[in-house]
Amino acid sequence: MRTKYFLILIIGIAIISCSSENNNGRLAEVPFFENALTLELTFGDDDISLPEDYLLAKPNGLVVKDNGNMLVADEYWMKEYDPLGNPVSMFGGKGQGPGEFEAPMRPTVSPTGYITVMNILWEYNVYEPDNDFIKKTAIKTDPLLKKHYDDEDLNFSMMEAIYSLNETERIIGLFGQDMEIEGDFPVFKYLLHETSDTLVTIAKYHSMGSIKNKNGGGSNSIDYQGDFHFGLLNNNKVVYTETYYDVEKNEEGSKYILHIRNIYNDKISQIKVDFQPVTIPGPVKELKPYENKRINLHIPVDPRRQSILDKTEFFPPIKELITDKNLIFVFLPNPKNEELEKIEDENDDDEDFVLGEEYLPYKVDIIDIEAGRIVARAEFSFIPDIIKNGYAYRLLRPDDAFPTVEKYKIDVRLFDSGY
Repeated sequence: MRTKYFLILIIGIAIISCSSENNNGRLAEVPFFENALTLELTFGDDDISLPEDYLLAKPNGLVVKDNGNMLVADEYWMKEYDPLGNPVSMFGGKGQGPGEFEAPMRPTVSPTGYITVMNILWEYNVYEPDNDFIKKTAIKTDPLLKKHYDDEDLNFSMMEAIYSLNETERIIGLFGQDMEIEGDFPVFKYLLHETSDTLVTIAKYHSMGSIKNKNGGGSNSIDYQGDFHFGLLNNNKVVYTETYYDVEKNEEGSKYILHIRNIYNDKISQIKVDFQPVTIPGPVKELKPYENKRINLHIPVDPRRQSILDKTEFFPPIKELITDKNLIFVFLPNPKNEELEKIEDENDDDEDFVLGEEYLPYKVDIIDIEAGRIVARAEFSFIPDIIKNGYAYRLLRPDDAFPTVEKYKIDVRLFDSGY
């Protein structure tokens, strides 16, 4: 909650100072940085002199190594580019053999440099920091994960993200579904730490964002009922939050709660940050039947989902969470952008549809885990795919042009304490 404001001009950029509370309740002035991103590089299309194999066709994920090299999952390959966008190497390829892919997606690079790439969501490949292949693992052949599913009575599960810390150790985020559970909400979110012989549950949440399909067979999602976010930090730490549960409201205001945990000694701390609840506009909550004229498909609105949305007054406090070293970047919801996303979703099957309005910038809280509090607020023109070493990256996939990667320099004053 902002309790005071005043304007300062520094090197031609406006910085607004505001107040926030850290987890010990002490007040600290927090600077606000407008227009915190500066575009430095765009590559991947045919406007620059890339070899044909390194042009981007159907990219499905972007990560960045410690040395600044960028890895893009594209078609059946992982394509590596140096910090200037020049081609370096390719690995993977189409197939079911060691290191190959049927559909590479959701690549990650852990703080230790190991690379993990999912393959059609139920298996993954692990690589050394220098791209050398280590192993391919399928969920159904992992005895520790299989035991977890059996113990939790999960009839369906899917990995959302997986980070390999070394050849035998991983941090796994997944959701699982127990259709036999009483009530309408069968989905659970998990954060797991797996070693060669142990599987420890770091966090488990009962999701309110999915409801049983009344016609049987799985569940349907409900927007704005909370999201599970997590990220890896330096010094063997992870941050996680579930925005349905991890909120504190009282007469003094509202705070979202981040949990910081050391994966080896189980030491847990919390950081609480003030936020102003954002009302969900009525049109955003209005569900419409799903129509696909090409395949003659019509799915009516589930009145249970509409009823829950009608009763939901505010957006979850966090839109997205991204980590880098000791810093956590928390992106706050923007009602206008949510309206635009809804319009785009409703016109997804209309090839002639063009969204004529621009998205608005997102407000971002920057939190330093060493300080144990928010240290700055900023304005980003978009939510990046990755933040790494003072740069923000995003993967653009337009319908009518080659995909591209964009690299932006982040205002260096944001990192005085975190880098």
